[in-house]
Amino acid sequence: MVVDGEIAGWDVRADGGRVQSAGDAVEIHREQPGETALYSVVDAGEGLGYLTVEAQSVLSSGTMRAFLICQDERGEWLHVAPDGAGASVPNDGDWHVLRIAALCPTGTASARLDLRNAGVGTVDFRDAHLELDSCRAAIWRIDPDSTDIRQDSAFYRPVTMPPP
Repeated sequence: MVVDGEIAGWDVRADGGRVQSAGDAVEIHREQPGETALYSVVDAGEGLGYLTVEAQSVLSSGTMRAFLICQDERGEWLHVAPDGAGASVPNDGDWHVLRIAALCPTGTASARLDLRNAGVGTVDFRDAHLELDSCRAAIWRIDPDSTDIRQDSAFYRPVTMPPP
């Protein structure tokens, strides 16, 4: 839930954009070119991480971008998945499921879920999940309507990676 421009468990870098609740989703809207980021950091260790999120993009220009980033204890980025450009969906107004896998290297202390509107228009995100397979293995559900980020296997949905 967005309260006074803030979402519990998430950080916002608005940079000229607006972040708000939109039913069961979080909406990031921009009137001018630029980039607005919504991100959350959770404890993680070395190993595989899978981010699954649904995204809907209605942009007149630019793109939506999503990342799963492995960080060390200082917050320095060790690995960015899928790459520096990020995962995206078409600007067609339909909901699409994004799946991002990252192999976090030795020294990883946290994983950053990073969702962005890098265009003009509106991007909506909903149902973000992070599954970690590490020394501190956990299944997390990150819900914009929740007051926290919690470990809860009841919300687990298997992540199926698309064929190569």
